[in-house]
Amino acid sequence: MGSYAHLEIAGYPFFSMKSYADVTLMTLFDEGDRRVFTRRVCERNRRAWCVEETDTEEERAYCYWLDAEHAKRRLDILGFTVSKAEQEFEAAMRRYRHEVEEGGLVSGLYWLPKGELPEFLARYSFAKWAEAIQKFVSASFVKPKPYDREDVEKLDPVLRLLCEDNTEDFFYGFPSCDPRLFIRAALEAIGLAEPLVLDYSELVHSGYHTPDEALALSAKTTISWEFTATAKIIVLTEGTTDAAFLQQALRGLFPFLEPLYSFLDFAESNMEGGAANLVRVVKGFVAAGVVNRVIAVFDNDTAASVALRSLQSVAIPENVSIIRYPPVPYATAYPTIGPQGNVLMDVNGLAGSIELYFGLDVLRRPDGELTPVQWRGYDQTLQQYQGELIDKGVLQEAFQRKLEMCRSTLTRNSSGDWSGMQLILESIFIAFTRKPERFDQRFQAGKRG
Repeated sequence: MGSYAHLEIAGYPFFSMKSYADVTLMTLFDEGDRRVFTRRVCERNRRAWCVEETDTEEERAYCYWLDAEHAKRRLDILGFTVSKAEQEFEAAMRRYRHEVEEGGLVSGLYWLPKGELPEFLARYSFAKWAEAIQKFVSASFVKPKPYDREDVEKLDPVLRLLCEDNTEDFFYGFPSCDPRLFIRAALEAIGLAEPLVLDYSELVHSGYHTPDEALALSAKTTISWEFTATAKIIVLTEGTTDAAFLQQALRGLFPFLEPLYSFLDFAESNMEGGAANLVRVVKGFVAAGVVNRVIAVFDNDTAASVALRSLQSVAIPENVSIIRYPPVPYATAYPTIGPQGNVLMDVNGLAGSIELYFGLDVLRRPDGELTPVQWRGYDQTLQQYQGELIDKGVLQEAFQRKLEMCRSTLTRNSSGDWSGMQLILESIFIAFTRKPERFDQRFQAGKRG
């Protein structure tokens, strides 16, 4: 026979689930709604289980229990409103009418003579369904089981449609849709104060679920991961120019991957740039419990290393990845200007802003020399200088021209040096697939050895 769980609305078990608790239905509940108590077997819902009044054996009951008014409020906040349910109902009925006009059938109304089908669909409305569902759950109609088949066939067509239970096109007379819309509409139509109850006692007794299993929490986690698997990955950078250049490079180099990512526009959102501000944005996303996958991409310089120190004490969830621009090979012996004069140095981890990744063709001046890094402030805690490429504006204009010239033909084999941008993009692509590391190792990854 199997073991079942049931979701009851106003005492009627509308939803039956064999061997598992439905994930979508479980999203209505919170772990605070869980109730575990002792009852007699005869106290089970007799509309759901065939139990004898004389069965006084005690059992442990496992339920999720939610006040009807509280359930309505939750569903409304989630977007499953009565008006939305009515819209879905009427839209489905228009679709069914059109299908019948085109010579088709409606599977849930197979029992209705074909000649009567158009008339029934023309007058069947959300209001008529609401009136019927209220009668359907009443004790006078179901006591404790619906009418037998012979009685059902004599019913008014609307009530008979409800008694047909669940077909491809209808669920208790409601056009097939998200079950949460049906629940919201039923709660409103029935209008009783009886709670929404999901009784999964048999599933625990049969070993499908453990007594202390958090089904509501597990369901929401599953739904969240299903959402994050298909939703765009949000990419946060230190500033507007970083986001714009990375997005354009992604569009050109890996156009088939661009639809998977969304770059936060700092200018549009009127947010300040810089490593310190990016840290604050990350903390805000974490505190708000954003479920999207988020990649925060920091520069490969001293300022980023300093700012990232404040994230060491923050519990970063699995859906948030903190990465830095990776070391670029041509930066290991790069011209710099400082107190010691002009010196070739490894500037990875010290001066790795987005401009350093524009490619040697952009970084090289008309005289053949590379645009140098100018040393700025000195950080005592890290004991290293912050470097910055001079003439950043000139470099940005040159890279923009490079993008525009190659826009129609840009590939990984295009002329010009795209190695730096490819390194950054590849690090973004593997942000959630690389081997997990401790955070202090991750944030130091951009430093020179």
